[in-house]
Amino acid sequence: MTRAFPQFEERRAQFDMMDIVWEALHERQECVIEASTGIGKSLAYLLPAILYAKRTKQKVGISTYTAYLQEQLLQEELPKIERVLRTNVHVALLKGMQHYVDLDRVTQMLRTELQSYDETSTLLQVLVWLTKTETGDLSEITVTGGGQLVLDRLRKSPAAPVASVDYYERALTRSRDAEVIITNHAMLLADATRKTPIYEQVQAWIIDEGHQMVQTAVQQDERLFHYTNWKYILGQIGTSEEHQLFRKLYKHALRAQRVPMQVLLQAEKRYVRMMRLFEEAVQAIVHALSLVEDDVKQTVFLRDVELPMHIIVETRDAIVRWLESAKEISELFVSGTKSLSLEELYVLHDWQFIVREMVIKVAEWENLFIRQDVNYTTWLELDVRSLPGSLHVLQKPIDVEQSMRALFRNRRGNMSIIWTSGTMTVPHNERYIANQLGVAANVPIHSFTAPASYYSGAKMMIVSDMPDVQEVPHMQYVAAVAEAVMQTVVQTEGRSFVLFTSQQMLKDTVQFIQERDILNDYMLFAQGVTSGSRMRLLKAFQKFPRSILFGTNSFWEGVDVPGDALSAVIVVRLPFSSPEEPIFKARAEKLTRQRQNAFTELALPEAILRFKQGFGRLIRSSQDRGVFIVLDRRIDTKSYGREFIASLPPIDVKKLALHHMVLALEHWYNNER
Repeated sequence: MTRAFPQFEERRAQFDMMDIVWEALHERQECVIEASTGIGKSLAYLLPAILYAKRTKQKVGISTYTAYLQEQLLQEELPKIERVLRTNVHVALLKGMQHYVDLDRVTQMLRTELQSYDETSTLLQVLVWLTKTETGDLSEITVTGGGQLVLDRLRKSPAAPVASVDYYERALTRSRDAEVIITNHAMLLADATRKTPIYEQVQAWIIDEGHQMVQTAVQQDERLFHYTNWKYILGQIGTSEEHQLFRKLYKHALRAQRVPMQVLLQAEKRYVRMMRLFEEAVQAIVHALSLVEDDVKQTVFLRDVELPMHIIVETRDAIVRWLESAKEISELFVSGTKSLSLEELYVLHDWQFIVREMVIKVAEWENLFIRQDVNYTTWLELDVRSLPGSLHVLQKPIDVEQSMRALFRNRRGNMSIIWTSGTMTVPHNERYIANQLGVAANVPIHSFTAPASYYSGAKMMIVSDMPDVQEVPHMQYVAAVAEAVMQTVVQTEGRSFVLFTSQQMLKDTVQFIQERDILNDYMLFAQGVTSGSRMRLLKAFQKFPRSILFGTNSFWEGVDVPGDALSAVIVVRLPFSSPEEPIFKARAEKLTRQRQNAFTELALPEAILRFKQGFGRLIRSSQDRGVFIVLDRRIDTKSYGREFIASLPPIDVKKLALHHMVLALEHWYNNER
């Protein structure tokens, strides 16, 4: 081991986890494994999985939630295991078809006249990327909103023929020859409903970051209406008088006599009616809202809105009629004896893309505004300053039991399924996550914690003299948070995460700090304030030694900052979901109807899981040192606070006033340097 892992530390729990994984694979059993940071979880399942695949000649699938972990497995962990075993491991990374570029579509776009800046700039970006990519995975490219819609037209689709160079087919071929397939939760869930499953050949599954499978299922089944997105798609169609797609198709159809004039005119007439009714319907929905005058950004449950059903149904019918005409045009366009030119083929593919998009759109419209599915909750989000442009409608499943049951339908008991994560349990509710995953009650849960020495460099400090957020004005609490953050980061010389549950409180705190002179020598990166993705902010944070990162939900987990780059994690508030957060509210109401306690059965377990994940950002190796600071007094004053503390590894916990905490930090860091 030490030959492949120069810094390898023998950990009893890691070997115990390997034994459990090995047994589950051989006995085709299902099990749940919680392995805290410091166990070496990835190695503990990878090594037995690879040995099993090689000895039995059966494929093992590994599903993860984040691209970061996939990259870590491929580029860091697997090469080490190959050195340990002194053999090559045949591994394939496989994502859904829509993740891959269609080179024929790129070629067609190059050969046609581009209509917009978005098209030109995105195509140039794609061409540069194609000289570097080995995978053809479009997620490697970051583009603007308009550019994203251009990328969508370049994605591989089921209707596209297999090209001479086809990145998706390459990935499938690699997966057929692989011993280990690495994929993501979304792809695995999608396979459960695919007519021809891709993963039937996989004989064992290891689901890493297993607690995130439920969230993935929710995202997979969500339905969205974005007014601006609809306007963009509808605007791409146009009429014969406008310089959009229909005009191009119209010209080619008439020139080659592919489509009769009356069919084209009928489609155009139906398009004009569809556009008019769509705008009238959206305006009627906006007028039906009972908005709070002083509140700029608002969330409204659809159940509380008296929808103008007549115009909504009429709009749905108009879209269906336009689709009938659009599909007829597609069929007539290709039915002639003359073969299509490259330019005609490109226009036809763009038309077919728009038709597919509108099929999805009309289903969205039907599900969001017409059908009333009790298993979903639907709400509107808007900014009253920019209506209807800011209008968003979201619909999410209240629970995902059906998706979880379908995931391994008919295969449970015939294959090994290993669920693992750093957070699979909460105190007094061990099966909280397992139950959501559809894991049977008789499936064992194994928990492994690193030895206490692993966390010897960690301390937890509770600031006892913070104001109660419910008893003081918002900005007074913000000022207290800002003061605690500023005093802390001066002692730690930056290198701090500040974790919020509210984007507004984050923005107000950052602004308050920026107006002071104390941290002028520090780099401040704030989610939702500083431009860039989560990973871009993280890389910037790691680049500068005196830096602070302010984050909300997505920074509570899945972020790995080993070593001296992170010295403090500051928890502003215990990470309870807002009672008014729509999906949480719907789930809480369902539990209440079932005569269950929504706080103990939902709110508390969710918050503890996030809290554990937040602590997990701090200590990523036995050499790491850091302080976990909680500014929320409820952890000390409420009876449930003990459960938050109990969820953490055995570390030193101190309750101190801010002034004494700062002195303790100064003493600790000065003595430990």
